[in-house]
Amino acid sequence: MLQSHNPDTGPAKGQRTHRPIVLVGLMGVGKTTVGRRLAQRLRLPFVDADHEIEAAAGMTVAEIFER
Repeated sequence: MLQSHNPDTGPAKGQRTHRPIVLVGLMGVGKTTVGRRLAQRLRLPFVDADHEIEAAAGMTVAEIFER
């Protein structure tokens, strides 16, 4: 669950956190949008799990679920 970002309690700008942030939710609820904005704000890399899965599997997520 994401709570409001408080810059006073979060990592200092440019400081990397050693804990990954994972957003979980139903399709279409905005995980990618929130994740990209959060990564930008925290100056962390954004990784889209769907893209990583598709690259590893050599097929789309939809194709994986069709099997």
